[in-house]
Amino acid sequence: MAVLLRISVTDGATVDCLLGATALKPVSLFRRGWGANFVASSADISDLETQIREASAFVELYAGELSAISEIEGVETMTLDFPFALTSDRVSAYGRFPPELLSAMGRLGITLELSVYFADDVED
Repeated sequence: MAVLLRISVTDGATVDCLLGATALKPVSLFRRGWGANFVASSADISDLETQIREASAFVELYAGELSAISEIEGVETMTLDFPFALTSDRVSAYGRFPPELLSAMGRLGITLELSVYFADDVED
């Protein structure tokens, strides 16, 4: 599972504007559900540290494009979704996100989502 940048929009025409505003290639495109997903990290679901490092580099590298996308009329939300595996051998789990990433996301209007998967054998 990858860290995804999920962008939701109000209509199909906005999807076309979104795609025209970036050189990024979506991994999923939703013309009926209106939105697109882009890979921000392909690190393993069990490697949050690498996910954060790669997603931070993604946000830094594409900050200009992400800022332009956030200004498009009809863009509703931009979310970085981090998958996290919680296995039965763990009593608890935690993840720390660096303030530099959180600040950059805040400036760009990107929300943070942590998707927790309860599984002993999570497939990528």
